Amino acid sequence: MSRSNLIVVIIVGLVLVVTGVIVANLVTGKTLRRDAEEMERTVKNPMGRGEGGEARLIDAGIVPPFTLTSSEGKPFGLKDLKGKVWVADFIFTSCAGICPQMTGMMKKLQNDLEDLPEVHFVSISVDPKRDTVQALAEYAEEYDADIKRWHFLRGDLPLIQALSVDGFHLGDKENPLNHAPHFALVDADGHIRGYYNGTGPDRAASVDALAEDIRTLVKRGGR
Repeated sequence: MSRSNLIVVIIVGLVLVVTGVIVANLVTGKTLRRDAEEMERTVKNPMGRGEGGEARLIDAGIVPPFTLTSSEGKPFGLKDLKGKVWVADFIFTSCAGICPQMTGMMKKLQNDLEDLPEVHFVSISVDPKRDTVQALAEYAEEYDADIKRWHFLRGDLPLIQALSVDGFHLGDKENPLNHAPHFALVDADGHIRGYYNGTGPDRAASVDALAEDIRTLVKRGGR
C-alpha cells in the first residue's frame, strides 16, 4: 500500500471513529434525557396527580429487606414495618441544604396524620460516619419526633448506598450525600406507591397530596 493510500485509510478510519463516538453520545444523551424526564414526570406528577387518590397510586417496585440501627440504638428494619403504610426519605443531620426542608415536611406529615397512629415514618442517614446513634437521637428531639412512629436509622455505608440507589431509586452511586429530595410512599406489602417532592416552593402541596394518598391506602387496608 502506498503512503498516500495509507494516509487516506487512516483519515477514513478516524472519521468513522469520531462519527461513532458522536452518534453514541447522542443516543446516550437522548436516553439519559428520556430517563430524567420520565423520573421528573413521575416525581412531579406521581400517580397521575389530580385524578383522585386511587387513580394516582402506582407500583414502583418492592423495597428490599434491610436491618439498620435506630436512634434508640436498637435494630430496626423492613420486618418491623410489615403490614404498615410508611414514608421514607434519605437525609443527614449536618445537611444545611435540602434536609431541613424535608425533615420539616416529614414533621408536618407526622402532625397531620396524628389520627392514624398505624402510619410510620422512616428517615435514613446517608452519612453514618457522623450520624451516630446519639446524633440521630438529638436530631429527632430537635424536630419533636414521635420515635414510636418516626424512626431515624443508620447503618454501614455500603448497605445504605444499595438501599438508596437500588432499593428506593433516590440515591447517587458516586456521592452518597447527593440524595434525591423526595419522599417514597410504601404500602403494607412493601411496594413503593409513589414519590413526592419534599423541597421547593410546592413542597407543602406535594406533602398534602402524600397525606391524601396515605389515607387512601389506609382505607384500603394498606394496599
